[in-house]
Amino acid sequence: MSTFLTTPRPKKDPLRPYPENLAAQTMKHNVPAGEEVVIPIKLVSGFVDIDVQVAEAAHATVILQVKNRVDFSRVQLHGILKKDAKFHLVGDISGGQRIEVKAWIELRESGSEAKVSGMFTGAGAEHQGMHVLMEHMAPSTRGDIFLRGVYKEESRGVFTGLIRVAKDAQQTNSYFKDDVLLFDDALAESLPTLEILANDVKASHGSTTGRVDDEQLFYLMSRGLSKGQASDMLVSGFFEKVRERLPKSSV
Repeated sequence: MSTFLTTPRPKKDPLRPYPENLAAQTMKHNVPAGEEVVIPIKLVSGFVDIDVQVAEAAHATVILQVKNRVDFSRVQLHGILKKDAKFHLVGDISGGQRIEVKAWIELRESGSEAKVSGMFTGAGAEHQGMHVLMEHMAPSTRGDIFLRGVYKEESRGVFTGLIRVAKDAQQTNSYFKDDVLLFDDALAESLPTLEILANDVKASHGSTTGRVDDEQLFYLMSRGLSKGQASDMLVSGFFEKVRERLPKSSV
């Protein structure tokens, strides 16, 4: 994808640089009209270029997973949705020296719907980024982006989202939300953006970043839990709203 679009970024990249000469691979998935498919992708170190074409009335779910200490992984995903197509991108990211996902989703024809759900967990010196461009190009399309991240110790996270609604994409409904919970000396940055050219739409964004509540930790520890157990309980509850959105195969 030589003309891959992306979202506004921090003026100075807060994440560590990638090494040169990462191994590269390309994946192409064409989902035929009316079919429903689940595409699981386990990320390894390297650059991954993913192209997903979702035909009329088809339904595709892409699940990106990192469950180990992968060194460096960079993902570019381009989704193209036809009439009444549905697409769900799931990110389940835990670990990585630098893991970054760039998703560009084009809702090209009316009735198409796209959803992005993400759970991100970083610790130590791990760095993660998620960047979503939801591009509404036709009338009566829907977009829903919901990301949550938890960062501990000296880890870092960056979340950016751009909802772009074309002039002819009337009656669009699109929303971006990200929430980040920080422990210790961890840092996170969020940059949600709207670009609306139509006048009959519903589009909004929200973002929250906060430190763990010491009073909640103290309360749980006073009930006999260790600090680690109390933290794990808070994190599990924090991710529950994302889990409710996920297909059973990814939970």
